[in-house]
Amino acid sequence: MLIAGSSRRLQTIAFPSPPVQTAMASAITQILGRPNACENALEIRRGYLKAMEDALRVSLLIHQDPRLLFDTWARLLPLIAQSHESDGSQPFATGIVRSRDHGSRRLAG
Repeated sequence: MLIAGSSRRLQTIAFPSPPVQTAMASAITQILGRPNACENALEIRRGYLKAMEDALRVSLLIHQDPRLLFDTWARLLPLIAQSHESDGSQPFATGIVRSRDHGSRRLAG
């Protein structure tokens, strides 16, 4: 490509060669695909969690002593959250606490 320089003479600008352009396009495609892959992985995990939530509901419906189940739930989940706080997994621990709170409301109600 030719362009005019500041001294009014034409200069040539080199563009990347086709193999470099192909490699760049491939890298860009991979980068753009990552959010989609992450979104799919999260959706799979969301489905798994929903299935576990439904399994817990069934367990509540058929449990012989719902009060014992509630007490166990309330005691166990804080211990799990604490064990994961110490290994640096704060988002996981936060999820456990939210799960406990959400599950406790459902169990109590």
